[in-house]
Amino acid sequence: MTLRTGCDLVFIPRFRERVREGGETFLTRIFAPSEYVSQPLERLAGIFAAKESVCKALHYPPGRWLNIRIEHEPSGAPNVVLLDCPSEVLEMSVSITHERDYALAFFVAHVQ
Repeated sequence: MTLRTGCDLVFIPRFRERVREGGETFLTRIFAPSEYVSQPLERLAGIFAAKESVCKALHYPPGRWLNIRIEHEPSGAPNVVLLDCPSEVLEMSVSITHERDYALAFFVAHVQ
């Protein structure tokens, strides 16, 4: 069994600009409606960082954003849902935080 990790840091002002420039097209290319509708920008930046961290750890090719879903428990704890989960992934966990101008996500997976 191997441990794979991924980490991503998002500068929220730059992310805000990308959302403003890309509008609905940007949002629907990156996020499922359940991930972005009625969400504050800071939370969206954290979800984006989480998706990036998953891509880094599992070596996902670019453009598969919608195959990675970040859902939240009622407690607020995030979970990763992979719509095309590689069979070698046994367990996975993600943590997201944001403070002032930055959002950070860390992803860990046990793989065979």
